[in-house]
Amino acid sequence: MDPLRAILICHSCAEEGGSEARMSWNWITALAEEGVELLVVHNGADPTSAAGVGTPPPRVELLDVRSRTIPRRGIPVPLYTAIDYWIWQSKVRRVVKRRLRQRHTDLIHHLSWGSLNYGSFMVKLGTPLVMGPMGGGTQFPKEYLDVLPTSSTYERARNRFVDSVRFNPFARRTVRHAAMVIASNPETAALVRSIGGENVPVMMDDGVANADIHTEPVPQDDDATLRLVWISRMQEFKALAMALDAVELAAKEVDIELTVLGDGPDRPGNADRLEDLESRGLVRDLGWVDRATMSQVYSQSHVMLYNSLRDNGSAPLHDATRWGLPAIVLDHQGPGLIAAESWAVKIALSNPIETPQDLADAIVALALDRERRVAMGHAALAAARANTWQARADKLIGMYKNLLAQQ
Repeated sequence: MDPLRAILICHSCAEEGGSEARMSWNWITALAEEGVELLVVHNGADPTSAAGVGTPPPRVELLDVRSRTIPRRGIPVPLYTAIDYWIWQSKVRRVVKRRLRQRHTDLIHHLSWGSLNYGSFMVKLGTPLVMGPMGGGTQFPKEYLDVLPTSSTYERARNRFVDSVRFNPFARRTVRHAAMVIASNPETAALVRSIGGENVPVMMDDGVANADIHTEPVPQDDDATLRLVWISRMQEFKALAMALDAVELAAKEVDIELTVLGDGPDRPGNADRLEDLESRGLVRDLGWVDRATMSQVYSQSHVMLYNSLRDNGSAPLHDATRWGLPAIVLDHQGPGLIAAESWAVKIALSNPIETPQDLADAIVALALDRERRVAMGHAALAAARANTWQARADKLIGMYKNLLAQQ
C-alpha cells in the first residue's frame, strides 16, 4: 500500500522555537515516524522559529517560502499581522498548486498558524483540506469580568471580536470548504459548527514526548504541609489573585505552601500581596525560572493549581501529566478538556465569590487525603502515556484515513 502523502502548512516551525513552532515540529516528526510522506511549507522568517527549523527526519521535505513584507506605517499590529500572513498564504497557495500538479497528494493540512480568524487560503485546490488543532473560540466568562482590575474593557472587546467571527469571510470560507476542522477545545468546536463546519472533531492542543514521561509520579510524602505549584505568565485572565484567595482560605484549615512561577504584566497588581503571603510562609514567589529550577519545583510539589479563566490549552497541565502531578483546574475551555477527573479536581465555574472557596475546598480535600493524591499521580502518568506525540500521530492518521475514505 502506498504511504499517505500530505502537504503541511506551517508558518511557525522549529524544533526549539515558540510553542506553536514547537508543536508544528512535533507533529512533523511524529507523522513522519509513522510513515507519512510530508512536504512541509514553512516560513523561515517567522520570529518564533528564530532558532532554526532543525534537521528534518526521513520522509520529510522542507520548503522555506518567504513573502515580501509591507511597511508598517502606523498600521495597528493585529491588522498588520493579518495582512502579512495573508500575503504569505497567497504565495504559499501558488507554490502548493504547482506541487499538486507535480505529484499525487492525499491531503493538505494547515497546521499553523491555527487561526480561525485568519482562515486558510488552501481551500478549493482539489485536495482535501484539514485545519487545526486550533483555538479561537474561547471567551472570558462574563460572570467574572467585573473582578478584573484593569483588563475588563479589553476582555469585553475580545469577547465581541470572537462573536464577530460569524461575519468573517475568511473564517466562513475556510470552514465551509475544509474537509475537516480540528478544534482544540469544545468552545471553538461550537463556534466552527455555528458558521457551517460539519466535520469538527476536538483534539487537545499539545502532547508530551515519551522520553519526558517519568516512570513514577511525584512523591506524595507524609509532610504535614501540602506543597502546591502555580505556573503561568502573569496576566489578569490567568487569575493569580483568585489562586491567592484560595490559598488564604485553605490555610485556615490545613498547612499549605504555594510556589508561584512566572512573571508578566499582572505582577505589579499582585506584588504587595505576594510579599505579604510570602512573609507569612504561605507563598514562595520565584518569578521566571530556568528549566532546571522548574523541574526541581515540580519534583517537590504535591499538586498543581491551574485556575486560568481563559485558555485554549495549557502547557503546564501537560507538564503535570508527565510528572505524575495531581491538579486542581477550572472545568472549562482547554484546561477542562485536558484534565480528567482521574488525576484532577475539576471545579465548575460559578461566580467570583464562590469559585475561590471551591478551589480552597479542593485544596483542603487533597491535603487531607494522601492516598487519593497517590492514585491521581499514577492516573496523570497514564494520561501522559495516552497523549504522547506518537499516540497523537496514530490518532490523526486514523482521522486522515477516515476522511479520505469518505471522499
